[in-house]
Amino acid sequence: MLPFFIKAASLAMMDYPIINTQVNPETDSEGYIKEYVIKKDHNFSIAIDSKEGLTVPNIKKVQDKSILEINEELIQLREKAETGKLS
Repeated sequence: MLPFFIKAASLAMMDYPIINTQVNPETDSEGYIKEYVIKKDHNFSIAIDSKEGLTVPNIKKVQDKSILEINEELIQLREKAETGKLS
């Protein structure tokens, strides 16, 4: 089910790009945020339990991938985590 949820979140970011922003914590004299940056790519971090402990690899450019491609990348990341080959 995880690939479906990841893709659904990415599709929501297409309609509401404000979800995929990075906020600069600096505020003006009235307390309002001065700057935020809307990110172009939809990168998702997924927590995976491994021999070394919890690892959080990243799936990059989800907006350009199908559900099947996301699933394949999740499988590869899990296998790499289990064998200790994550970079």
